[in-house]
Amino acid sequence: MRQRRLGVELRKMRQAAGMTTEHAAGLLGVPRTNIPNMESGRAPVSGARVRTLASNYGCTDQSYVEALAAMAGDRT
Repeated sequence: MRQRRLGVELRKMRQAAGMTTEHAAGLLGVPRTNIPNMESGRAPVSGARVRTLASNYGCTDQSYVEALAAMAGDRT
């Protein structure tokens, strides 16, 4: 459930930044298909990747980003 919720938040940030999945994948150096898988909760995402994406998406709310990164780190 947490991974799905995290994915929804990542998708919202990416869309608000006007960024494509291809561009987001390029930021992480991963195949384009990894981004939709992360955003749907099918693929895990690390806290470090959450921070990288949020920074590149222009998210300036550090407490929000850290809360998302904590969700990524909690695999329970």
